[in-house]
Amino acid sequence: PNANPLGRKQVEDGYYCKRTNENKVDLNRNWDEEWNNQGFGDTYPGQSAFSEPETRLFKELVSKYDPTNFLTVHSGTKGMYMPWAFDMNHLANRNQPQMMNILKELDTNYCQCPFGAAGKEVGYPCPGTCLDWIYEKLQTPYSFAFEIYIDEQYDDGLSQRFQEKI
Repeated sequence: PNANPLGRKQVEDGYYCKRTNENKVDLNRNWDEEWNNQGFGDTYPGQSAFSEPETRLFKELVSKYDPTNFLTVHSGTKGMYMPWAFDMNHLANRNQPQMMNILKELDTNYCQCPFGAAGKEVGYPCPGTCLDWIYEKLQTPYSFAFEIYIDEQYDDGLSQRFQEKI
């Protein structure tokens, strides 16, 4: 499901890293896993966790479905991530080796970009994400976030980080 159809239209019109809904809330900072109101710019998390109707609807849908695997797809960089996003220090504890092996294999074959714990690899904490919420609250064994687009001028640095990690 597309959680932000109005934002998606703006992406299709050329604003490739659009993050917010019409209320200027980043829907991927609006979940209550480590949520805080310290967002900045286009990562404003809303007045409270689940303040946005899109986030509440997606929470309801994913909770009813109760997935064993979850993948959220974004643009803004290239990377293949697992929890935790909320800080830069922690890796997921459940299924950590298995998720890391999946990321390493997929990344080696398809992306050759940074992979691992989201917060650590993107270089800043990302509290309030669906990645962390679904992993923790629903106990979903495999929870991933893939960032699939970055402007070409930034791509070389990401490839270099991948090579260093391998």
